[in-house]
Amino acid sequence: MIVDPLRSTDFDTCHSDNETWYTILDGIANEGTIEEAIVFSGFMKQLNVPVTPALFNTFVKLYCRHGQPLAALNIAQMFPEHEPKLTNDNLHLILSTIMADMQPYGEKVNSVDLKSATEMYNRIESITGPAPTVARVLAVWEYIKGQGIMADGRIYAHLIAAHGYERNRDRVLALLGEVIEHGITISADSALTMLNGIEHIQRGGEEVLDTLFQHLSEKETAALSQEVLTKFIELYSKLNRLDKAKHCWGLFTVLGKAPYRASYQAMLDAYIASKCRSYYT
Repeated sequence: MIVDPLRSTDFDTCHSDNETWYTILDGIANEGTIEEAIVFSGFMKQLNVPVTPALFNTFVKLYCRHGQPLAALNIAQMFPEHEPKLTNDNLHLILSTIMADMQPYGEKVNSVDLKSATEMYNRIESITGPAPTVARVLAVWEYIKGQGIMADGRIYAHLIAAHGYERNRDRVLALLGEVIEHGITISADSALTMLNGIEHIQRGGEEVLDTLFQHLSEKETAALSQEVLTKFIELYSKLNRLDKAKHCWGLFTVLGKAPYRASYQAMLDAYIASKCRSYYT
């Protein structure tokens, strides 16, 4: 329940303590509703509390928490006098929320708890592959281009992953080309996001994998974490490329990283795949 600050007996204190206002606002972002945030921001406006990016961040977090990530792109309509522009942190949260709905191909529709045909169609749409998710990701990308925002590695990772799930090899290669051309830094988490999408590319997937691996090994050494190297070995194993899997394994020593159980299993799978291939050829 929100206390009306206009009834406070110490108006000057309410007016001056901006940190307290934003602390309460942060609490609403984490546990409250969009309606509560709108009312509270109205109180802040009446009291002339200075507007900071934290105000806009609150609404982005709320829309994402309540399953309406694309609504956050229209936040400027709520604060027309400030013309807010979303940051890469905001966009990363929006895209992470959208990508959380990405489903693999071939999943069956569980209709046990469905109560209507509408619910059934909604569930079918959510698991019929990447098309709905890619459309939402592209809506965010259009906002980014329209606002002239320079996307960081996290944003490109979501884009590449979405098109990877869509099995759009050419688009993934084009986006990787932009990352390389602009020298955009890729973190270990972003690299793993990309690889999870690239894994779904069936034709020409090795070229995409090679392009990302070459870039990371030459420019983004910090991105080659144990998880990322293990994922590379796993994917090269599926492609029956033992030579490239061994190259990735060698980087554990070069980079001073210790492989763990999953890494050994991935390398073992690569050897087995290679032996089976040589046996049948």
